[in-house]
Amino acid sequence: MKKLFLAVLSAILPFVASAASDEEILDKIEKANASLPAAQSHFDHSRFIKASGKTINMEGAMYFVPPEKLRMQYTTPATDLMMINANIMYIRRSSDVGNVFNTDKNQMMAVLRNSLLYSIRGKMRDVARENDGNITVTEEAKNYVVTVSAKKKAPRGYSRITVTFRKSDCLPVVMVMEEFSGTVNTYTMSDIITRKPADSVFDIPKK
Repeated sequence: MKKLFLAVLSAILPFVASAASDEEILDKIEKANASLPAAQSHFDHSRFIKASGKTINMEGAMYFVPPEKLRMQYTTPATDLMMINANIMYIRRSSDVGNVFNTDKNQMMAVLRNSLLYSIRGKMRDVARENDGNITVTEEAKNYVVTVSAKKKAPRGYSRITVTFRKSDCLPVVMVMEEFSGTVNTYTMSDIITRKPADSVFDIPKK
C-alpha cells in the first residue's frame, strides 16, 4: 500500500510543481501584450441594464494601437462610436452628435478609459489599482481568466472586471465590466489580427 501511495505521489508531483502561480500568469500576459504592435478585431457587445432588466446587443470593429489609441466602430447600431486617443475620449450614441471628454479633467471618464486600455493591454495589476480591487486568476484548458473585484463599493466605477485571455498568445478575447449600478457590459472579440491601422482611424471627429 505504501509503495502504491508513493507511486501515485511521484506521478502527480511534477504537475503540481509545474503549475504557474498567479503572479507568473499575470507576468506572462503582460509581457506577451507588451510586444503587441497593434490589433484589429470584430467585437460583439452586450449591455445588461439592471434597472430595466433588458439586454442590448451590439457589434462592430475594434482598432487598437498601444499604449493609448482605441476605436470601437459600431455597425449595429451604425451610429455608435467610442474612441480614445491619448487623454481625449469621444463617445457618440444613437442620434447624439457626440461628446468629447478630457480624461485629465473628468475622473469618471478617466476610470473608463484606463480600465479599457489596461484590460486590452493585459495590465491587470493596473486595472486593480485603478479600481482599488483584488485580483484572482483562474486557469482553464485554453484560457486564463483574470478577475478584479473592488474592495469596497464606490459611487462610480466598476465592482468587477473579468478578462479572458487565450493561452495561445495571451490576447484578450472577452471583457466583462460590471458597474456598481448593476449594468454589465460584455465585449467578445473574434477574428483578431495584429495589423496596424492607418493613423487617421484615431482622429477624433470634430463637432
